[in-house]
This record gives sequence, structure tokens and C-alpha cells, in this order.
Amino acid sequence: VEYNIGRTMFETDRIPDGWVNRLNFMDEIWVPTDFAKEIFLKAGVLADKLVVLGEAVDTDFYRPMEIEALTERERIHLGLPNAAQLRSNPTVFLFVGKFETRKGLRTLLRAYYTTFSAEDNVLLIILTSAYHTSEDFEIQISALLAKENIPVDSLANP
Repeated sequence: VEYNIGRTMFETDRIPDGWVNRLNFMDEIWVPTDFAKEIFLKAGVLADKLVVLGEAVDTDFYRPMEIEALTERERIHLGLPNAAQLRSNPTVFLFVGKFETRKGLRTLLRAYYTTFSAEDNVLLIILTSAYHTSEDFEIQISALLAKENIPVDSLANP
């Protein structure tokens, strides 16, 4: 007996035209959040087919209590500040996502750099990957800051 499961998500308030008919042919549709389930329901996907199943995490691999601090060499390789460059116990903000408009990096940078200055004990770490670009991220970030008229000389140290 064939049993068809669709695993999908969509990060907006609606799904593309044409998805509903195809999805309703599945036996089950797995979505990662209640938000996604509501979006699919509103679009017309049948309720009895929708199953909320969160993103899987390998708990044998990801054990945050068992990690070791990065060596200075690793910190340099990753472009992270070394211990001498940091004040003790800074508040750390972490952005993880593709370098694209919909991820809100411009909004984050505007909020961070208009809220904090070099005197604040904060650190912004941006973990990103290229998306339709090969341009250097530092150049792109500088361009975003210039477009927002944020003076670079008074910035909090990212």
C-alpha cells in the first residue's frame, strides 16, 4: 500500500496558488509549526491531512553543555573577536540566516546600530551565507549602513 507524505513549509501568510490541490492528494502533510498549519488550513488544505512536526534535532550531535570554548586560532579563522578585544561578559546578539532582504538583516542592523554605541558592552555576530551574490558581506553591510545614514565612526563593535 502506497502512503504519501508531504513535508513542506512556507514562511509567509499564504501559500502559492496551485499548492492546495496538490497537497490535498497527499495522505499527510507535515508542517513545522502551528503557524504554518493555520496558513495551510486558511488556504484550503484539508485539516485531517495536516500534522505539526517540528524540525528534527540530532541530540547526540548537539549537546550544548558538552562544548568546549573556541581556541584563539578558531576565533580568528571565524572572524570573531579575541578575548583581549571583548569586555567581560558582553550581551551577545546572534543572527543566523541567508543574506537576503526577507530575513530582516537591514532592520536588525538599523536597530542594533541606532540602539548601541562603542561604549555599550554588546556583540553582534552574523552567521550568514551568500544568496545570489558573491559580494563580500562587509561591503554589503557597509552599504546597508550608508543607505540608512548610520555614521560608521560611532558604531558598536560588531
